[in-house]
Amino acid sequence: MKGLRPLVVQTHVAELTESGGLDALVASHGPLMVLVGRSWGEALDAQFLGRFENSFVVTFDPLARPVARRLQASVVPPLGMLRARSMLLPVAIRNAANATGELAPMRVTHHAACAAFRKANASSIAGGLCAHVREVRWVWSVSLAHALGWIDRQVRYAHIDTRSSDLDAVRSAGARLRDIDYLSLGLRSDDCAPWYVDEPTCSEALAELRALGLVPAAEVRCRPRWPRVRESAFCRLRAVFRRPDLPAPPPFVLEQHRMHLNGCDRMFTSIADAERQKLLLATPGFRVGERIRFRRGNAWHNSSMGVQYACPRRCFMSATFSAAACPWA
Repeated sequence: MKGLRPLVVQTHVAELTESGGLDALVASHGPLMVLVGRSWGEALDAQFLGRFENSFVVTFDPLARPVARRLQASVVPPLGMLRARSMLLPVAIRNAANATGELAPMRVTHHAACAAFRKANASSIAGGLCAHVREVRWVWSVSLAHALGWIDRQVRYAHIDTRSSDLDAVRSAGARLRDIDYLSLGLRSDDCAPWYVDEPTCSEALAELRALGLVPAAEVRCRPRWPRVRESAFCRLRAVFRRPDLPAPPPFVLEQHRMHLNGCDRMFTSIADAERQKLLLATPGFRVGERIRFRRGNAWHNSSMGVQYACPRRCFMSATFSAAACPWA
């Protein structure tokens, strides 16, 4: 609003050792996960902590969304901590011009997932949801290289979900990208309109990530095999990458590789016919809040684990009769 100035205050969020590392990590010797952004972070941090003994999670979210969800708790957690072995730093990760960090304007709408440094493209799916800016909030931001200096140890998996600047965050790691074993980030399918101004396509991002020395952990298909019926939230892909000297990632990490419609390599009309061919099928989920399940015979999975799959014909030919509903409708 005109005439208003931001009130920015310093606050104590964590403690560093004499060497500059996070004190909370000193006693942790298990696998470490880093979350950049927090769209799905609550579920991911619980899953990671549950699957890996003595693991630890560090989240970077300038809006501190998980703290807002915990305000009703009667117990105040220790400094910087969300739960045992999980901490939050209210900091954004981006290409900061200042080596030690700087304030940067983040566009915040009524939808927490829309918060971004880039302006939403009004003609895209995100435009309708994210275009109305409620406020411009000045947040402290650092490069991923600087954040990894605070962590000061090898990161098993980095999950990057800034909505608009995932590739920027990876770029900002510089030479410290070698400190991350596996990472995933969001990509825009080549056949879809950009959600944000100057947002790269999947093909452009893939070429740059390879130039940075990263290797896709599974096939990254940047456009669907057949034209999609309409653009939707599933234009947003998620791809997992690894360091070239490492083997395939552990199952928990590979589960994050999600190609949506782009992962369909054949179509089926009848589930019975597809089952006779012993195909891996993409079908709607059957639990509350579950969008999709992958099925082969009687075995159900929440991920294709990077493998291509068969999809209902209705996903690409909406007027065609198909007994199976499209999970990405």
